[in-house]
Amino acid sequence: MGKIKNWFTPSAKTIATLVETRFPAAYSYICNIGANQESKRRAESYKKMQDAVFVCNHEIGTPIIAVPNEHENMIIGFVVAHETITQANTPVAIVYDYVRDTELMLLPKAYPFSESFARTVSNLHPDDRHILFYGHEKNFSSIDENTIIGWEDMKKRLNDTGFFEKLNQHALEVKKDLEIE
Repeated sequence: MGKIKNWFTPSAKTIATLVETRFPAAYSYICNIGANQESKRRAESYKKMQDAVFVCNHEIGTPIIAVPNEHENMIIGFVVAHETITQANTPVAIVYDYVRDTELMLLPKAYPFSESFARTVSNLHPDDRHILFYGHEKNFSSIDENTIIGWEDMKKRLNDTGFFEKLNQHALEVKKDLEIE
C-alpha cells in the first residue's frame, strides 16, 4: 500500500492505487511534496516553541548568572534586551553585566540569579567552573589574570557597580506586581 492512501475515502484510494501503479514517479513526487510541507510545518512550529522558551528564560529585567567557557569572570547582571543574530534568526539576550560594568551579548546559558549560586560558583577556579558547566577540561586560549575568584571579591565588585541596589529594586517591583494580581 502507498504512503498517502490511508488519508482517503475508499473511492479516492482506488484513484491513488491507479496513480501509484500507472505513474509511480508522479505518485512519489506527490508523496514527497506532502512530506516536505509537513516537515517545514514541524520545523516552523519547533522554532516558534524554541523562541517562546528563550523569551521565558531570558525575560527582560531578569537577574541572571552565566559562566563563560573561557578563563574569565562569570557574568552577573540583568537582561536588558533581545536581539536576533545569524541567518538562522537565533535569539540572544543582551545583558548588562555588573562584574565587567558593561553591556554584552550573552552566548552562554543563563541561570536565574541567587546569592547562594553566585557564591558557590564564584568560589570555584575557572578550570573547575568549566568542568562543572561544560563537562570537560579545556586549555583556555587566553587567561584573564584579573579573573575574580572568591565570593568576597565578587560581592565587593557587584556592590561597587550597583548590582545589589538594582537587585533590591527588582525585588520590590516583583513584590508590587504580585500584590496587584
